[in-house]
Order: sequence, then C-alpha cells, then structure tokens
Amino acid sequence: MKRKKKRVFKKSKQALLEDKKKSIESMKETAGTVSEGEQVEENLVTENLKEPSKLSTDGNLVNSNKLSENVKKIIRNFLHRHTSETAGENYYTIKISTAGEDITRDIHISKKLWKYGVFSLAGTFFLFIAITTIAGYSLFANHINSQAMSKLREVNTLQQEKLTSLAVKANELQQQLDKITATENAIKSVANVNVSLQDDPYSEIRRNVKNGGEGGPIVPPNLQNTAQMLDIVEKRLQIHDKNMLVLKSAFAQQQKEQAAMQAQNLATPTGWPASGYISSPFGFRWHGTDFHPGVDIAADYGTPIRATADGVVTYAGWNAGGYGNMVDINHGNGLMTRYGHAMRVVAYVGEHVHRGDVVAYVGSTGYSTGPHVHYEVRLHGKPIDPAPYL
Repeated sequence: MKRKKKRVFKKSKQALLEDKKKSIESMKETAGTVSEGEQVEENLVTENLKEPSKLSTDGNLVNSNKLSENVKKIIRNFLHRHTSETAGENYYTIKISTAGEDITRDIHISKKLWKYGVFSLAGTFFLFIAITTIAGYSLFANHINSQAMSKLREVNTLQQEKLTSLAVKANELQQQLDKITATENAIKSVANVNVSLQDDPYSEIRRNVKNGGEGGPIVPPNLQNTAQMLDIVEKRLQIHDKNMLVLKSAFAQQQKEQAAMQAQNLATPTGWPASGYISSPFGFRWHGTDFHPGVDIAADYGTPIRATADGVVTYAGWNAGGYGNMVDINHGNGLMTRYGHAMRVVAYVGEHVHRGDVVAYVGSTGYSTGPHVHYEVRLHGKPIDPAPYL
C-alpha cells in the first residue's frame, strides 16, 4: 500500500512539472522568439524534470523546494523581460526593492491608467486651486464689504448729524423771518410809507402760535422733511425779498422827495440877513410919495450881511441906481434876493453860497441916511414883500 501511494504522489508531481513547462512554452510562443537566456532556463527546467525525484522517509520530495524556487525565478525573469519588451507601448513598470534583500517587486501600470491618473491629479490640483481662489476671494470680498459697510455707517451717521444741524438752522431761519415780517410792518408804519407789502402766510400762522397741548409721531430729520422745510424757507425769503425791494424803492422815492424839499427849503429865503431892526417896511412910505421894494434893517457899521438861502451870486459890486455896494443871489425857481448899501462886498459873481454865508458888511452907501441893509426878495424879477420869508 505504501509503494502505491508513493507512485501516485510521484506521478502527480511529474504532471505538475509538465504543466509548468507547457505554461512556459505557451508564454514563449506569445512573446515570439526565445533568447539565449530563456533557452538556458528551458534546459534547466528540462533537467529538473528528467532528474528522478527522491522521496524522504516522511513522504516529501527531497529536491521539491529547490525545484520550486528555480521555477519561480525562471518565471519571474521571463515575465519581467516579457513585460519590459511589451510595456514600451502599453505599460509603465515601477520597480520596488527592499533594503537588505535581493527581492525586487515590479508594479505595471497601463498607459491609459497612467494618463487617467495624471489627468485626475491635474484636475484635482486645479480644482483645489479654484476652490482655494474662490474661498480667498470670498473672504477678501467679505472683508471689503465689511469695511464698506462700516464706512457707510460712518457716512450715514455724519449725514444724520448734518441733517439735524441743517434742520436746526432752518428752524432758526423761520424765527428770523418772523422777526423780519414784524420789522417790515413797523418800518412801514414809522416811515409813513404808503406801499402794499406781500403777506407772509407762514408768518401769520406762526405768529398766532400759543403754548398748549402738542403731540404727533416723533420723526427725526431726514432728507425729505428737511428739504420740505428748506423749500418753505426759500418761499418766505422770496416774499421778503420782494417786500424789501418795495420798501427800498419807497424809501428812495421818499428820500428823493425829501432832498428836493430840503433843497427847495434851502433855496427859499428864510430869516433875517443881518441882526438889527426894521427901519422901513415894504410898500409905500413917506405919506405915499415913495414905493419901497424891500425892507430896511438898521444895524451898526460892519455888521455881517448873510445870505438867507442857498444860491449863486449873480452880481457883486457898485450899483449906480441908488443901492450903492450891492449883492444879488439867484436861488432858483424864480427867486432872487438883493442886499444893498453895503460898506464892503466879499462875495463874487458865480460863487455858490449857502444860507448863512457872509456876502457883505453893513454900510451906508448909495441913497442912504444911515447904516442899514436894504433887503429885497424878487419872484420872477418882481419885488415881493419879504415879511413872509423873515
């Protein structure tokens, strides 16, 4: 029984080696021609196959381990050469060796898988860059937006402060305009100017405001209500501008009239030409035998004779018609004054004189019985009684 079992075991081992040899031949046919190294390996296999197997007493093959190692080396070398020859077109080979050992491991990667891996890695890298860029941009944008929002808040705060300040000033302007309205009416009344001023409806309402209950929603100043109040202020300013123009025009006219009246008054003979007393009145005298065209004012020699109104000297000097040293002054509007019998004349023809200016000194020249000044007032060349002007 023991021999029969040994033959069966030996036969199965022999069949195993035959199968391995056939596998090698099949691989060589696939690879094409066989190199010299491969022929040596084939001979080595054949010799191993021809060598009778020796069995140990415990039933194991004596050289089975050695044969198995040789076959493995042959197959590994063949596969490595075969792969190296064919991988140039379809595969990449990666050799891995361990330090301190003679064993080398090969990893074969197809070109398609390699390309797929490279593109996958590149895509993953670019995707990572894109995601990182987007994330960084988002963080940067958020930071910028945060700063912008902070600045906007500051700007809004400043704008609100300015609006509040503007609202306060608008309210102050309203109060000032109320005072201007009252001042306009007072000026019109005091100056006695007969003009029509435009009414300020806003002032009429505000003027009648009294202390009492107040209420309503609390609305802080904003662009809309501030603009609305400024619009009202602008309308009120326009009204008062027109009123001021009316008052200014009325005052100018009044001043013009007053200046004309003043000039007329200054050009109208007023007062006495010299200090003294009336020695001969205007009209008939000496029992009606003589018409006296003026008044005689007796005074001491050398008493100043003054102009009774503003005017221009038209005559200054000696008069042979009985006036002696004489001065004539034209006051305009047909009025003229004459000063006769002077001791000395100091005015000159063409001189502009004012009321109160000295034009001569009292004397007794011409037809005269003693020191005095003959004073005449003429209207359009005809003598009139000076009494109303004295």
